[in-house]
Amino acid sequence: MAGNQNRIRGLTAEFLVVFFGITLAFFVENYREDLIERAAFERTLDGLIVELTHYRERGVAHAAQIEDRIREWDEKHAAGIRAVPGYYRLPGSPSPPHSAWEAALASGATRLIPPELRMETGWFYEEYVGIHGNYRRYNEITEREVMPREYSGADAFYGDDGELLPIFRVHRALQLEFAADLERLSLAAGNLAAELEALRSP
Repeated sequence: MAGNQNRIRGLTAEFLVVFFGITLAFFVENYREDLIERAAFERTLDGLIVELTHYRERGVAHAAQIEDRIREWDEKHAAGIRAVPGYYRLPGSPSPPHSAWEAALASGATRLIPPELRMETGWFYEEYVGIHGNYRRYNEITEREVMPREYSGADAFYGDDGELLPIFRVHRALQLEFAADLERLSLAAGNLAAELEALRSP
């Protein structure tokens, strides 16, 4: 009887050792995976913050350039001077880079962003990429109508009434609309970058 009890105790002890060993290994593996996932999320945050900071800085600079060109024309027009309408073309691609957000979506890392912030960030990217459709519309007028007429001189942009032809009034309005959108979304980009920065591990 005593021998059976000792055997049961031994088997129980072996079972507990195996159970705790497996459980510990499970927790260690989970902890390791959490660390890997967290490290990947931190890299995702790095990319998004850099991209959003770039938007904030460059967006404000581009908007200022557009408004300066329009203001120069407005001042000449107010003084009764005919001038080529002001215009500004973005250097490089007509669409902004958004690879950091696309990579975050593809990797699934966005699930670690709080739902409300995730929604706001997604909306921002949709809007920021979308407003460049406005840019492409006015840039088509710039390249097709404004730049070729520059060679003919300022008079080529005015009607018999001395006012800008309608197409160039539209061109001016589209530029100012795009500049206003850039300023608004540049501010949003800075705010989002700050909120994402707050998600970093302490």
